[in-house]
Formats: sequence, C-alpha cells, structure tokens
Amino acid sequence: MKTVFRFVCMILCVLLLAGCGGTDDTEQTATTVVTTVTTATQASKTVSATVTEKVTVTASATTEFATEYETVAPATEAHYNKRIRSSKLDSATGDMRNITSTELLSDINAGINIGNSLDACGAGYFSSPDASETVWGNPQITEELIKSIKKAGFKAIRLPVTWREHIGQPETYQIDSAWMDRVQEVVDMILDNGMYCILNTHHEQNWLNTGSNIVETQTEFIAVWKQIANRFKNYDDYLLFEGFNEILKSESDWSTASSTDIQNTNILAQQFVTTVRATGGNNAKRHLIVSTYGAGTGYDIVEGFKVPRDTVKDRLIVEVHTYTPGDFSGVGGG
Repeated sequence: MKTVFRFVCMILCVLLLAGCGGTDDTEQTATTVVTTVTTATQASKTVSATVTEKVTVTASATTEFATEYETVAPATEAHYNKRIRSSKLDSATGDMRNITSTELLSDINAGINIGNSLDACGAGYFSSPDASETVWGNPQITEELIKSIKKAGFKAIRLPVTWREHIGQPETYQIDSAWMDRVQEVVDMILDNGMYCILNTHHEQNWLNTGSNIVETQTEFIAVWKQIANRFKNYDDYLLFEGFNEILKSESDWSTASSTDIQNTNILAQQFVTTVRATGGNNAKRHLIVSTYGAGTGYDIVEGFKVPRDTVKDRLIVEVHTYTPGDFSGVGGG
C-alpha cells in the first residue's frame, strides 16, 4: 500500500484489497494493510495480515450478482495527466477512466475532511439547509475554501454529509430537495477545482446501525443511497461514494462487536454496492468505499469482515480509521 489519506482530525487509512469481490460462495484470501503513523516525522510502519474469508450473504441481503467480472485494463500515465475536468453532468455522461482503485488512490496522495459542516446535526437544523450546515459553528463551505485546500497541496476532499434530518417519512424516505441541491453544489465546487470528492453518509446512528431490526434498516439505507446515486450517476470517477462512516450497534459502542453486528455490517456494505451499481450510468463502474464495523481494526472485526461481491473488478476500496498515537491524531487530549 503506497497511499494513505492523512485527513485533518483523524488519520484515515484507506485500504485496498486487490481484486476485491468474489464471484461465488468460495473461500478467498485478501491482504489487508493497516498503516499507523508513529510520529509526525517518522516514516509509516506497515503491518500486513492475511484474512481468509467465505463470501456469504445472508437471506436479509436480497440481491443477485453477476457471475463474471468485466475486464478492466490498467491505465496509462496519460489518463491522469491529459484529463479535462468536467463535473456538472446531469444530462451527459462524463469520462470514466479505465483504471483500478489502486491506480486511483495512487493519484490522490493526500486528502482532508471538510467536517462539522454538511455533517453537522442537532438543534437548529430544521430551519434551512444553511442553518444545518452552520449549526456547529462553521461558516458555509465556499469556493474560496476549496481553492485554499487545493493550494495547500491536497488532492482529495472527503465530504461527510448527515442526511437523517433531511429524510422524509418511511413511505418514500424522500431526501429534501434543497438539501440535495446544497450537497451537489459543494460536490461541484470540489470537482470543478480538479480535486477528488468522497461523499458519504455520516452521523446516521439513530437509524443506520447494526441493531436487530436490520430489515427495516436496509429498506431506508437502500432508499437513501438510491437517491444519492441517481443524483450523481453521470458524474465521472473523481467522485467516490463511501457507504457509511464508523457504523456501530444502536448503543454506539466502538469497543465491542458481536458476530451479529459484524454480519450486519457486511450485509449493509453489500447492499450499498448492489444498490449503487443498479442505478446504472457511471455508477456501474464507480469506485466505491466500504468499511469494517466501526471502521475498526480489532482482530474479530477484521476477521469477520466480508468483501462485498461486485459486478465490476477492482473498483472497491476498504477503509478503516486508526487514531494511533492519540496525541498525534487529536483524540488523546495531548
């Protein structure tokens, strides 16, 4: 693994499993690489662990899968360096480079979160999209901010978005149009400045968790991602989707995960991949990001993780979050 996103306020290790996604219920082996930055100046230390898994989807994940992969040829350097930026593609199909996730990540090098903005939630979020974005004290995201991030040397922006206060009744789970418009506006700012954008669901714990009512959770999860995916289906591969951030049990417990919690995480990851792919357009080949329970790296969590089955080869990325050492990553209070 050559690439690590060092995001502000966390060290986000984006892990690639080469050849992700099985075509049948047979055993597969993938090498998971966990990179921990030991100090601000030291080189990263890398630890590899081989995980043997059975790709099994329970009856709760009611989806069908292709039995063969589409062949994806390696990209040449020209694909990266001679590319014309175009992101506002509501009525036209953008260019999707014929590259693997490994190649895409190697092009990114470094990224940053714009957090506490579109993912802000709590008191005040009902009045308007503007209030939702600023309720935690940050100003609205502007073109000036995006340009300053690019000027600082970052090539990717992870855009956490909390959707829960903007989702309608269970009949449709319709996302508020004004909120979707604002999310798209910020995505366009990022892409129009020639940067990668990672768009996710964030702080959705009140409905998106590994609790016992996994069937109901899947229903809303599919409805939400279907709307997001359809909105951006014609955007090119500078836009990546991340299914969920640090998904937990309903009790919000990072420290322990039962086999059911891990299994339900796998089910939801599979539903994310299947739902996005089914919307067609450029989503049929978009690079997608899935993660472990809590985005954790504990032995049981990694051992129980199942790589989703996919209909295209080498377009899946696996993400974990490591906050080590705490004083460096900002969670240790030092």
